[in-house]
Amino acid sequence: MKVYIEAHFKQVKENEYKRVEVKIDEALIPWGVHKFLTARYGEISELSFHFTREA
Repeated sequence: MKVYIEAHFKQVKENEYKRVEVKIDEALIPWGVHKFLTARYGEISELSFHFTREA
């Protein structure tokens, strides 16, 4: 099942907070989200999530 995830995190290199929405397979949570965000934004910290299941 796909899950919409609103992720809040601090982009360490930019020292800037971001909020993004991603869609990821439920089986990959939570390590898949962190891996995806790190690949896209570099080192991150203070990561938190808000989940919404697809109907």
